[in-house]
Amino acid sequence: MRRRLYTLAAACAAFSLAAGCAPDSVESVRATGLNAYLQTVAANCQPLYIGQMLYDKSIDQTFDNSSQTDIVQDMTSRLYYGRMSPSQFREAMLSSWPGERTARSVDCMIAQLPPERPSSPGGRY
Repeated sequence: MRRRLYTLAAACAAFSLAAGCAPDSVESVRATGLNAYLQTVAANCQPLYIGQMLYDKSIDQTFDNSSQTDIVQDMTSRLYYGRMSPSQFREAMLSSWPGERTARSVDCMIAQLPPERPSSPGGRY
């Protein structure tokens, strides 16, 4: 399980470096749509479990310095900006952190998506 997590983390890191993108919630404070979505998820999807980790405030407000949080933030950003379909997001999350609690949280996150989303944040610093 740990090996798979490390492999996924390495793959995401390599892809992020190649694509020149970090999780938009970290890279851009002007990602207001994404930030609003994350706040909606935090309000409507409690308890929000991804694997064994409980995100009791919000995915973007968790400062646990774990690679899991970085990966979850990145995948959630990709979902929000349409770079990953809801089914791809669900499959990726459940292959990394299987379990019923994760499935319920992921399904709730998908249900909170606004019908129209931008393809990128409004601006970057």
